[in-house]
Amino acid sequence: MKRELSRKKNIVNIVWFKKDLRSSDHAPLHEAALGEYPVLPIYVFEPDYWKQEDAAFRHWEFTKQSLEFLRADLSKLGQALVFRKGKILEVFEDLRKEFTINAIYAHQETGNAWTFERDKSVRYWGRANGVKILEYQNNSIIRGLADRDKWTTQRDKFMSKPIIGKPNLRPLEIDLAEISVDINFRGHSVKHNKQIGGAENETIIRRTIADTNFVTSWVIFAFLLFEVAIHLTGIDLKSFFTSVAAFAPLIAVLIGFIPGCGAQILVTTLYLSGYLPLSAQIGNAISNDGDALFPAIALAPGAAIMATLYSAIPALLISYGWFFLA
Repeated sequence: MKRELSRKKNIVNIVWFKKDLRSSDHAPLHEAALGEYPVLPIYVFEPDYWKQEDAAFRHWEFTKQSLEFLRADLSKLGQALVFRKGKILEVFEDLRKEFTINAIYAHQETGNAWTFERDKSVRYWGRANGVKILEYQNNSIIRGLADRDKWTTQRDKFMSKPIIGKPNLRPLEIDLAEISVDINFRGHSVKHNKQIGGAENETIIRRTIADTNFVTSWVIFAFLLFEVAIHLTGIDLKSFFTSVAAFAPLIAVLIGFIPGCGAQILVTTLYLSGYLPLSAQIGNAISNDGDALFPAIALAPGAAIMATLYSAIPALLISYGWFFLA
């Protein structure tokens, strides 16, 4: 009778999430999903791991946020993340009561002595119970090398692999459990400059890179435009600004209306070169709203223009005050 019941248990491939908490470009998840059995994605909160000296509450905060994003993401793919607490082998034994485990897919973990011994015990448990333990390289650390002579070649080969897409998963009947724990962690929550876990953090990073690229391109464009204009017109800048010295602060303030930092860098360059007086530099610095003007124009163009005009008033007063009194 027991044999008959064991045959009726669903066969699954477990994907054991450790540190790489994402669904895209995740080799264990991708490979497990290619198999004939449904995927059971799981994260196990191991109290003994979180008692290690290199683990603290701020790490758990980041991990918890990442797990919540991962659960939502995997749910869209077909099977949400399962959360369990306890010793890893006890958790796997409990899962064996519900399912027949074909294989456990995971990344090779780069951790400490505790995680190293933990992973060894999982491999031993797998051999003893007929469960395949399949671990995949996760970074530039390559296990089993006899020397370092060929490390660069193998590392470059790994890093140049194409990004793996998100797989589709088949749903399982299993209790997901709330992502919550009740233990005393080392340390406290971070109040300032806290790193956000999950896909939202990735979005912020991508946005930062995109903004940096845009600003850099705008600065280069402003300088090229300036140099080409001077070359084509043949204007002697020093003579020009000397002849219109009384208007130099006004010109600099008007240039400050241009969005981005490119124009301000240009005015600063002219000041440092001796073409513009300090009063013009001061007026430009006050009137220029920098790169903040770009999103302001996109969200509320009317308010952005008014704010720019308002900044021109103190810019003109202070710059001309310096021009006449300094």
